[in-house]
Amino acid sequence: MVAVGLIPYNINQPEKQTGYKVTHQIVAGGRFEDAFKKIPPAYLIPWQSTPFLYAKSKRASRDKVKYICSCLCNVWGKSGLQITCNACGQRFQEQK
Repeated sequence: MVAVGLIPYNINQPEKQTGYKVTHQIVAGGRFEDAFKKIPPAYLIPWQSTPFLYAKSKRASRDKVKYICSCLCNVWGKSGLQITCNACGQRFQEQK
């Protein structure tokens, strides 16, 4: 990358050039910038970066209910479970 005019750097540790979160800077007047400027406009793609958003499954949240015991421990599971708290020995009560 450095040879073509792209300087890599770690987002969390900018002094490093390796790691899991690495991006780059384009060297002004470098080989990459010069080559990029020579690309005909018809071949350029209007790139746009957006963060990937994880869609939360609505079905999974509807299928689960909250259970609570007398010592205020919480458990999530499907409706109708018969479960006992290991901490206090009491049965969990399904919350509506």
